[in-house]
Amino acid sequence: MQKAAKRLKVSTQTVRSYIKRGIIKARKVGNRKLIETASIDNALSEVKSLKYKR
Repeated sequence: MQKAAKRLKVSTQTVRSYIKRGIIKARKVGNRKLIETASIDNALSEVKSLKYKR
């Protein structure tokens, strides 16, 4: 989760929020959530569009 937050340049709480809203797809394995890099790349483009949408 921390690596995804660094890549998206957001906090881990924001990554959790994105997972909850379905922007980022994650699978739960044991106690961890695994996030695919393709999902992060897709989210990165969405996050950029959300920032400039205002």
